[in-house]
Amino acid sequence: MLKSTLLSTLRPFKTRLILIVFLGFFWSLRDILTPYLVKKMIDTTYYSEVLPKVIFQSMILIVIAWGVMEICMRIQGRLLIRTLPPIRTALYEKLTNHVNEYPLSFFKRHFSGNLADKIQGAVLGSENLLSIYLSSFIPILSHLFFSLILITLISPKLGGIFLCWITFHLWVTWKMGLRSLEKTQLSAEARSNLQARILDSLFNIFAVKTFSRETHESNYLKSYLDEELNATQKAQDYLEKVRWVLGGSSLVMLITTLTLSYLEWEKEVLSLGSLTLVIMLLLNLTSFLWYLSMEVIRFKEEFGRVKENLEVLFSEIPEEKAKNQSFIPKGHLLLKNVTFGYDTPLIKDLSFSLSPGKSLAITGLSGSGKTTLIHLLLSHIQAETGKIEIDGTSINALSQVDVRNVFAVVPQNPSLFHRSIRDNLLYGNLSASEEDVLKALKTSNCYSFIEALPLGLDTIVGDRGDKLSGGQKQRIAIARALLKQSPILILDEPTASLDEEMGIATIKNVLAAAKKRALLVITHQKKIAALMDHQLHIQ
Repeated sequence: MLKSTLLSTLRPFKTRLILIVFLGFFWSLRDILTPYLVKKMIDTTYYSEVLPKVIFQSMILIVIAWGVMEICMRIQGRLLIRTLPPIRTALYEKLTNHVNEYPLSFFKRHFSGNLADKIQGAVLGSENLLSIYLSSFIPILSHLFFSLILITLISPKLGGIFLCWITFHLWVTWKMGLRSLEKTQLSAEARSNLQARILDSLFNIFAVKTFSRETHESNYLKSYLDEELNATQKAQDYLEKVRWVLGGSSLVMLITTLTLSYLEWEKEVLSLGSLTLVIMLLLNLTSFLWYLSMEVIRFKEEFGRVKENLEVLFSEIPEEKAKNQSFIPKGHLLLKNVTFGYDTPLIKDLSFSLSPGKSLAITGLSGSGKTTLIHLLLSHIQAETGKIEIDGTSINALSQVDVRNVFAVVPQNPSLFHRSIRDNLLYGNLSASEEDVLKALKTSNCYSFIEALPLGLDTIVGDRGDKLSGGQKQRIAIARALLKQSPILILDEPTASLDEEMGIATIKNVLAAAKKRALLVITHQKKIAALMDHQLHIQ
């Protein structure tokens, strides 16, 4: 799945990628042609009568080579701009959509901020890998290849030494890069943990301020800061060791080849122009090979980070797609002998039924499993024994999407998107009319306070709705659920943040507006429970 996702993202850009690779060859040809033309000019100094002509021709060729290279590079740059950002956008879309298909349990095991960081890290890392491959590997490797051929034609002995050096240099880079990759992955994990802890602290800033725990948070983060610092320094220290080894290798090679080139020139095996060409290519090769080694290490580090991020993002089995496209729920709910627990049984042999037009209040002490019941109904978790049926069909025979289309839920602690009130309301029904929205607002007693806001429905509610009071968020959540038009409406402590009078009035409005729906209300308030047709107390 992981490999297919990446390949399917790149497939539409195959032609552009091939053209970018082809254009990368011109960059290397320019840097080989220039030293060769200099060699030709120097060797021609022995023939003074043709020297001006050769110099003029060589200069013209250098200008043409640079011009062609510049045109090719600009075309390649344009193609990169038209290729890498769209690939990045497509990856963002694919990975986000893939993660959204995971069950709720996945998001309970991972920080939401950490998951966002994983997606961003995987996308940007993949873009960096492509950029390194296209802008560094292809031009430099082609430069090494053509340089090696040219040097071998001039002096097979020097060509053999160059080949051995390049092989050794890349082998050391690869081997030491593997060790560097391990340390880089540890550094990335430590950085990810630190970011998750910082996000956790910021998400709970109200508690931090209320309890004056700024100093405690600073001390709490210190261990994660130290862990990230130590891991990063170890990774960078090892990378510096790699540079020492590669630098020493380059110095030895430089001394060896320069000495051998000088001796061959002294013996008149090499012409002065050939000696100049070898020196120029050697200096270019040393610089390019050094840069290539650093890019190989960076490539492996980026690859390690992308791999680590994708392993988390592809660590779960996505929820099933719709199995029964023709399933149209009516709202008949049946639970029979349902049992569920974590370490110990939480819900045991629970049975009840609920039909459209009927209402049921579920009461019980905190921790008795009332909210867990909602997760069972929504298939977030599976019952250990017993059965849950909708219109006579087991929820296990339906897809997650089909099951959740049956229910409209108002959670105990509703959280809103950092968008406008209108956007949050329409989340329940994207095609709802203005009339439908106003009706839902009046039913949930939202209309008056929204009308008083300067921007009304276009008011931005803030992060998770923090610009609104708890009661206002609850009423907006009720309106959103009403707009969904699902046959079964579930309200989990829907009036917990409302005063008694407002709470009772709101529930009465909901009962009147949802006469054709099945209504399940979880509540601790006896007056709210008394409004329902039936009551069920969970021990």
